[in-house]
Amino acid sequence: MKNKLYFLLSVFLIICGCAEKKPMPYGESFNSERERIGLIKIDNSFLNYEYYSGSNSLIRNRKNIDVANLNKPAYIGKRGHLDEQGKLIFEEDIFAKGNRKPGIETDVNELLVYRYVFMKYEQNISIGSPYKFKGKFYKEGEIMESGWQYVYIFPGKAEKTDSNTVLYEQSVKYLNKREADSILKSWDIAVNSIE
Repeated sequence: MKNKLYFLLSVFLIICGCAEKKPMPYGESFNSERERIGLIKIDNSFLNYEYYSGSNSLIRNRKNIDVANLNKPAYIGKRGHLDEQGKLIFEEDIFAKGNRKPGIETDVNELLVYRYVFMKYEQNISIGSPYKFKGKFYKEGEIMESGWQYVYIFPGKAEKTDSNTVLYEQSVKYLNKREADSILKSWDIAVNSIE
């Protein structure tokens, strides 16, 4: 009986070891498309994607970047969102200034997002940004057109707090490419050097 158990376990391990591992969707094999569009390519400086099936979100952070303790400008990673059929709706490159301010629920960082929208989609809470914004970031049902979006996220003073301490909430402003590139330049981040 013991030999049969070892045999079955060995066969199972051999089968599992020989099974073809499928690459994560939109990994390094998608780099030629990223390069054509102008998104940053994925290489070994990235951690593996985290896939959240409930929200169809893909998140790929940079290795050796501790966003919670970031104290200087850096390119921190990518975020993407898939539709129900697994097609990429958008992918964004996220930059942080590393200038955190105390927030109501969590610290607020200054971020710049370069988002490329691959297919037009209807905005809703499940496809929206993971960030919490002061005011409305998008309108439910708004149609997001394909192409580039540049989003500047920055600490804005919270309107109401229960303490004497100044607290902040995330505020947002849509920019054009020239404005976004200017912010990155002021943070001393060169997009073309990040690969």
